[in-house]
Amino acid sequence: MDILFPPKSATNKRRSSSDFKKANLNLTLRERQVRKLTQEKNSSQILDTAYIYKPSSHLPSTDMNEISTQLTVLKKTFDKQCSEFTKRDSFLCVLKSELDKITAVEKRQAMFKEIKLLEIKSLEDEVEKTKSFQAQEEDNKEIFLHVLDRMRTTIVHLKNQTHSYKLSLHKKSFSLLTEKILVNKTKESRARTANALTRLKSIAETQKNEEKKEVHELEKNVEKRRVASTNRSERRKKQAEIVEKAMIESQSSKLEETREKYFINKLWYSVTSLRFQKEQNNSKKFEDAHLRIKLATGIKDVPLFVEKFLTREKSYREMLISVKEKEAELNKYKDKIERMQKEIEKFSSIPTDVKIDKTSKMTLQRLHKEMRELLEKKSCIMQVYDKVGEWIQRIKNKLIANEADSVFTTEFVMKERETFRENFDDLKAAVIPILKGINRARFIEENKKKDKLKDIIEDLPEHTRVQRRFRRSFDDTELLGLETEPIPDDFVRKIKKN
Repeated sequence: MDILFPPKSATNKRRSSSDFKKANLNLTLRERQVRKLTQEKNSSQILDTAYIYKPSSHLPSTDMNEISTQLTVLKKTFDKQCSEFTKRDSFLCVLKSELDKITAVEKRQAMFKEIKLLEIKSLEDEVEKTKSFQAQEEDNKEIFLHVLDRMRTTIVHLKNQTHSYKLSLHKKSFSLLTEKILVNKTKESRARTANALTRLKSIAETQKNEEKKEVHELEKNVEKRRVASTNRSERRKKQAEIVEKAMIESQSSKLEETREKYFINKLWYSVTSLRFQKEQNNSKKFEDAHLRIKLATGIKDVPLFVEKFLTREKSYREMLISVKEKEAELNKYKDKIERMQKEIEKFSSIPTDVKIDKTSKMTLQRLHKEMRELLEKKSCIMQVYDKVGEWIQRIKNKLIANEADSVFTTEFVMKERETFRENFDDLKAAVIPILKGINRARFIEENKKKDKLKDIIEDLPEHTRVQRRFRRSFDDTELLGLETEPIPDDFVRKIKKN
């Protein structure tokens, strides 16, 4: 402490004010150094940064040595005290940390103990509950065992009942199957007889029609040949007469006039002969095509099929024209509907604040009605348009299928269309009245057969008649319904062979 604060000498007391200021600065420096020493607790800094007193009069060497020894002793003692002080502080810190750890461990143990006590209490409660549940379950077990014994007895009783029910059901189902088989057999026999009757009727009618058609064709051919032979004989006679007249009149003065007439007649004869040859060629082509189609398909009514084809072609063209007209009408209706919709949008776009007159309201209602009517018409037209489109598509498919055959193609028909049409017109004029007469005769024959069947059924005795149900179901309406069904070709061929 003497080193830090040395005693003031007489020379220092006599310093001026400037020296006093310097002393104040030194004091502030010393205070800072003391603060560092107290904070860092290191004595080595005392010698490095300590205030060194330099008196004006130098001390003797003996005094300096004594002072140095004292300083070293002081330094050692100060260091020991500082080290002891720091050791105590560190020891105190260690003790504090250990105390904190011990308190934390004690708290944890106390918490753990409380948790364990709570768990023990909950386990005891659960044990008591399980004991009560066990007692209840034992009681329930006895009840269920008793119920199980009762159920076993009831199961045995029910099995016996089900066995008896199954036996009765089996017997009833067997009897029902036998009755169904009998009913089905009766229905099959009834249907077979009805089909046989209808097939026999249709076969007889087809044979009659074929024979009538063959006879009619033969009569036509005979008549055509007779007419052709008479025309030829007349033409030959006329030619002979013309030749005789020419020979006679060649000698006369009117030779030129007769020659002119002769040449005119010759020209007329050549024209008529060319026409006759064309007709013969057309008839030959028609007969050849008829024979080819017969050989290829086995169909005898070829003229009718050709006529149907041509009528279909005409109807197809007419339908195309009608479709175009309907499309134009449809476009008109669409334009009207669009206009109406635009007008309605204009009316609807008017704000609600604006007041509309009664006349405008009436016009708007009228436009709504017209629009609804037009929409209904549009839907009907679209339905018709769709149906027409489907019908045209079917006709196209049929035409494509006919073009696949090498005998009866569209090219062949288009080349010989005029000849076919002429022949078809002749056939129509001859065949239509015959077909009408055949249909009338068929209708009369069917009515007669129905009357005969009714008389026969009424004449039969009651014990030979079938049950009422069968009699009611076997009416003439069933036969009429079966006549419309298509007859298989194999059945017809077998009957023809027999």
